[in-house]
Amino acid sequence: MANQYPGKVKELAAAFDAAAFKYQVYPLLESPQHPGVPPYIKEKVKPKTFHAGELVLEPDILPLVSDRDYTIQVKAQYKTGDRGVILAHGGQEAGYIFYIDNGKLFYEHNSYGQSIKFPTVQLKPGQLNIDFNYDALGKRQGSGTLFVNGQQVAMGKLGLTFGGFPYEGLDIGKDARSPVSWDLYKKHGIFKYGGAIEQVKYIPGSPAPNAKEE
Repeated sequence: MANQYPGKVKELAAAFDAAAFKYQVYPLLESPQHPGVPPYIKEKVKPKTFHAGELVLEPDILPLVSDRDYTIQVKAQYKTGDRGVILAHGGQEAGYIFYIDNGKLFYEHNSYGQSIKFPTVQLKPGQLNIDFNYDALGKRQGSGTLFVNGQQVAMGKLGLTFGGFPYEGLDIGKDARSPVSWDLYKKHGIFKYGGAIEQVKYIPGSPAPNAKEE
């Protein structure tokens, strides 16, 4: 049957691949050469900029943060009463989330089930620039420093760095897939942000000191 309809086979294969990437069945990464470690993690990566409403799958985002230093730069607008998720990367297994509620900025890091929360930051209406610097310390450990409008507001250790297997991709302006924070999801659902998010930029840095050995 397939030999009789090669065009239809090609069409169905393309539709399957598109759905598998959309719903995160792909990438299938196990191989004898790279058991559980995606080959793209070892590639040299460049900064990427994302926008609200954009579908960002794990292959687009994980290489920028996997066991390496990285910086996240968010440009947004905040006015009194705006609330919701700024960005969420990952899901219930592991990840991190920035959100605004009751006039405060929250950062929560899900370290493989361990919730690590930075102190909240009181916000003023206007331009909101969030900068987050992550330092990969080696031995799968890391720490983060949070800046709001150029002022350092929090820092601390964040547990295990992210490994090389798929999570849930990146959501901007909501946490629409597997939630990084179950407590937040139970209160607000996907928690769409009410303000404007201009862009989210990821700047990958150096790999962790012993990344090649792990």
